[in-house]
Amino acid sequence: ATKHAASLGVTELVLVPTDGSDWDPQRTARAIGSAIGDLEAEGGAFDIIVFGNESADSGGFQVGIRVARGLGRPIVTLPSPYLRGRITAGLYRQIGFHDLVADSTSSYVELAVRMANDRAYRDAMREQIQTRAGELFNGEGDAAFGDSVYTAALREAQGFRSTDTQTGNY
Repeated sequence: ATKHAASLGVTELVLVPTDGSDWDPQRTARAIGSAIGDLEAEGGAFDIIVFGNESADSGGFQVGIRVARGLGRPIVTLPSPYLRGRITAGLYRQIGFHDLVADSTSSYVELAVRMANDRAYRDAMREQIQTRAGELFNGEGDAAFGDSVYTAALREAQGFRSTDTQTGNY
């Protein structure tokens, strides 16, 4: 993995220590979010954080979403036919937010580059998401978040469309 990262131009890697026990998506996301928070406290906020489709946890496709939520960061997403490619789009649909859902690879790249380079746009997207995110969680924390993730993805896969155009709720 480190050779691949170096081939992509990565100049620094961070090892997040564990106690050797199995980690679920919540623990993994908390650890990564904490490490990012520490690094940003030392050197300033990152413009963009990139996650792949899967993580080294249970393969639940939740770590990137959970880290973004924990850090209050927006996510650019490109829906796909697979579960991992519908979770964020489904969550955004539930809160009636569509600005960061790309409809093609080129629009995904354009949105990601804009998010990285346009601080005012990035801050506006963050504010819109944070304003609406309470609709997903209802004060229940991680358990409700996990339910929301899978409910949104399942409904998306089954072709359900929101009946409430204002909130995106089903």
